[in-house]
Amino acid sequence: MIATILVLLALLDFRVSPAIDLFFTARARAAGATTINSGPKLQKAIDEMARLEQVLGGSAQWGLVEGALAGCEKAADIRRSFGFFPEEYVFGTRTLKLKSATMTLAAALEAAEPEFLAKVWPKHKALITKQKAVITRILGPAEAAWSAGLTTQLDLALPAQPVLTYLVAEAPPPWGYTRLDRGSQPMIIIGVGGVEGTTLAELPVHELVHALDARQGGERGALRSLRLLLSNQGIPQGSVENNQITHALMYVASGEVMRRIVENRHRHFGETYGTYERMPDVAPALLEWWKRYLDGTVDREQAIGGFVSQYTEGRR
Repeated sequence: MIATILVLLALLDFRVSPAIDLFFTARARAAGATTINSGPKLQKAIDEMARLEQVLGGSAQWGLVEGALAGCEKAADIRRSFGFFPEEYVFGTRTLKLKSATMTLAAALEAAEPEFLAKVWPKHKALITKQKAVITRILGPAEAAWSAGLTTQLDLALPAQPVLTYLVAEAPPPWGYTRLDRGSQPMIIIGVGGVEGTTLAELPVHELVHALDARQGGERGALRSLRLLLSNQGIPQGSVENNQITHALMYVASGEVMRRIVENRHRHFGETYGTYERMPDVAPALLEWWKRYLDGTVDREQAIGGFVSQYTEGRR
């Protein structure tokens, strides 16, 4: 068991923080992902989280806030970290009142912390410990194989250092997030309470793809090739459509690595979560072309090019 944990930590630096768990508990409950009754102070934090959602106005903007959680162990650490936000932040065409909204939330989290630690955290800590062992048991023994497969297939290099990975009990779907901390280093957050078995284990694999892409995707790799080919066909890089298609390849790549290397009975998270069903013009064709590449009937560039041609022909 010790050897397995050491192998796993070569890629993922698992951390557990009561303060970050408190933050994501409030985030999940504000989003309606969980319905467990909350005490008055925790409910206040949930209400403030919902108000912050209105200020931010979208999932991309949450990265601004959640990246600042790195290293926070107590709610007071969150308050201090949020204190570095500017009063206003321009995001696209919107100007966000970032500091006042986040500091109000931080004060509510700090007030709720004693109640949370007494009534909620013991159960959450036990759940995180159990689910961490599940992830370790599934991914650890085959880490060298699946990590080599993942990075070779996507043409991305392994990280020089383990990726900081926080495990929390509750999080809104899709339960996995990759953010950049204030030093622009990737940080993964995994909500372990909503999924089980190999589906749970795929979450950090999928998020690792995000982390590697965040560091290298502008310079190399299959994801870069896909973005560029789509852009050449009139689907600009950075557009919602380009981003969604590229994200679909992340689902496909992580799911096939899990199925082919870790557990042959594994069902892709993109399938169980409904991502493929929500992208009927993208996911089936992309999965089919990627399987052809993995089976050796076409090379990677032929697979990406074949998919882009098929997709763009279909949308005309």
